[in-house]
Amino acid sequence: MESDDEDVTALLAALRQGMHALRSRDDTPAKFKAASQLAEGLREFAEEAAALRRDVVIAIRENEKLKLRPLAGRVGISTTRLHQLIKAGEKDQKG
Repeated sequence: MESDDEDVTALLAALRQGMHALRSRDDTPAKFKAASQLAEGLREFAEEAAALRRDVVIAIRENEKLKLRPLAGRVGISTTRLHQLIKAGEKDQKG
């Protein structure tokens, strides 16, 4: 997966380098524990990134008063996925 965002590209490169170092370890129990810790941390980051995407599309929709199709085209996702993000945001606001 390529990115045109320099910060994201650098972060992904650091993660790849860390993963390579983790794979190179000899101590199997320590490697397993480290891999588990990494997996949990990445899950947390994935959830945060998903929430950020959701918040961004909701903010664009509210600020620019865009309908689903133009907004989906603008952010590069399907209208179905956009609808899911918006519904998830509405659910979070209620909960």
